[in-house]
Amino acid sequence: GYSGTRALVAMDGVLWAIQDSKLWRIAKTGTYKKFGGGYADTRDMTALDGNLYVIDARVLWKVDKRGKYVKLGGGYTDTRAIATLAGSLWIIDGSILWKVDKKGKYTKIGSGYSDTKAMAALDGSLWVIDSGTLWRTEIK
Repeated sequence: GYSGTRALVAMDGVLWAIQDSKLWRIAKTGTYKKFGGGYADTRDMTALDGNLYVIDARVLWKVDKRGKYVKLGGGYTDTRAIATLAGSLWIIDGSILWKVDKKGKYTKIGSGYSDTKAMAALDGSLWVIDSGTLWRTEIK
C-alpha cells in the first residue's frame, strides 16, 4: 500500500512518489521502480521542466528523471506548500511566501501565511488556503 507516502506529483506522464524515505516512479499501468532513498523528512514535492523539486530535511533538492539530485539551498524549517508557476517555484515556509528560481535563488514575496493548508497555481495566479480562507495572488 501507499500508507507511508509523503509526497506525490505527476511529471511526463508518470507519477513520482516519496514513500518510506524512497523515491518511486509509478507508471500508469501500476508498475513501479525505485530511484533512491534517503528522503526521511519530506515536506513537499513538485515538478518543473522535467525535474522534481523536493523539500526534505530543511533542504531544497533538484532531482532529475534518473534520480540524480543536487542541493539547491537550505533553511526551509516549516514548509507548508510548494507550487510551480511562470517558470519558478513558489514555497510557503513558516508564514512567508518565497519565489525560488531553478538554481535555488530565492526572493521574499510576502508574509502573513500563518496557517497554510494547500497551494496551487491556476491561470497565472497562486491560490492558497490559509486560515480557512481561499486567497488568490496574481503573479505578473
